[in-house]
Amino acid sequence: MTTSRLAALTATACAFAAVISAQSTPMTIVLTGQSMVRSDLRTTAPSAVPSIKAMLSGDVVFTNLEAAVAMPGETIREGRGFLTPPESLDALKAMGFNLLALSGNHAFDLKETGIRNTLREVDRRGIVHSGTGNTIADASAPAYLRTSKGTIALVSRCDGF
Repeated sequence: MTTSRLAALTATACAFAAVISAQSTPMTIVLTGQSMVRSDLRTTAPSAVPSIKAMLSGDVVFTNLEAAVAMPGETIREGRGFLTPPESLDALKAMGFNLLALSGNHAFDLKETGIRNTLREVDRRGIVHSGTGNTIADASAPAYLRTSKGTIALVSRCDGF
């Protein structure tokens, strides 16, 4: 297994650490692996979206966003790069995702610009997230998803760069 693949698996494995508040009603939590999307799936694979959404029925629907958000015209010029347009976040939200780990090994593929883009676009869509930030304190802080059935905290991190 390559080092980069190991880092990706480590990010996924470490991404979800949760604390569930006391609750009287059962909470359904759906965990998925990496979301390595390069497009708005509602446009590029529209027939798949309803099927995926049906499988993701839950109060908490989690994925690891394994990409950096790139605005139109932004590209990676050297090294590797796994970039996704902001609309891919709309597709994830349409499929039911409401909790994202942003700390994957591709989070920094567009350097500081990609981190800022990703944070801005995820916040714009109101998707709860953890794992990156403008400061170390922001990046390491837990995020809290409050649902009608309770609150869940997410701390995400990635090793292996």
